[in-house]
Amino acid sequence: MSAGIEASLDYIGFDAAVAAGLDLEKWDAGGYPRHVMARVIAWHKLKGLVEMHSQDAAIRKPKGKG
Repeated sequence: MSAGIEASLDYIGFDAAVAAGLDLEKWDAGGYPRHVMARVIAWHKLKGLVEMHSQDAAIRKPKGKG
């Protein structure tokens, strides 16, 4: 992997850990099982996609429609 990709993965992991309220020092040290870390990252990415689609739907919703 190139340095740019590794930094990006670190950012995604830290962002997910913060969103989940996890201990960043423990996260950084690999103190959580890999399957837990993977699920936290997946949850965070999915949550972001749901929010993005919800905002898009709200923008596209015709005015005056309930």
